[in-house]
Amino acid sequence: MNDTGIRCIAAGKHDEASHIFQESLREVRSQMAAEVPSEDVITFFQPITTETCKATLFGSVTHDASFEICDIAFGIKFNDGTKANLAFGAAALLYNMALNDHLTFLSTSATCYLKRATSLYKKALQIMLSQDDGRDEDYGKCLFLLSLCNNLGHCFSNLCDVAGKKACQQQMEYILSDPECVNYLRPEDFEFFHLNSLVASADIKTASAA
Repeated sequence: MNDTGIRCIAAGKHDEASHIFQESLREVRSQMAAEVPSEDVITFFQPITTETCKATLFGSVTHDASFEICDIAFGIKFNDGTKANLAFGAAALLYNMALNDHLTFLSTSATCYLKRATSLYKKALQIMLSQDDGRDEDYGKCLFLLSLCNNLGHCFSNLCDVAGKKACQQQMEYILSDPECVNYLRPEDFEFFHLNSLVASADIKTASAA
């Protein structure tokens, strides 16, 4: 169902995508509540570009003229039914739901979508920062965390929340400084997020000095 929701985002069917992700999230939560989790649960993140917003700059809706939005949604691969992996599954679905609302905000400027996206991104990030599955970092997980912090930072920027944007920028900077994580990123991924982090940092300093 998650992949179907991603295809709906790519097709601009945002209401349908929202419904599908909510259904998927209910399934994952029911697995988490079960005494014996099903084998069909999250094991790792699979990045899938939605191809909907590649050239959209933060500057098109805010003053962040060079800060690009990350339009990557995340598919779910299934195998292991541990509680940590189920939690990661919930985080991926919350992120996809947030991205769907985020893109809807960019196309409509309706603040209700921005606020909902912010709330969903925050819940996903809270899950990721509270879980440790004992595995080494991998490409999908690093990319997921960076995409999450990047897009949440954009939401905070639109809400004029400098403290929130700064927290996201610092988290991105922390991830990008981890050699293990950087080794898994493609050079173009590192460059994309590194540039966004630098632009956000400069913007935060300007806002703080004002």
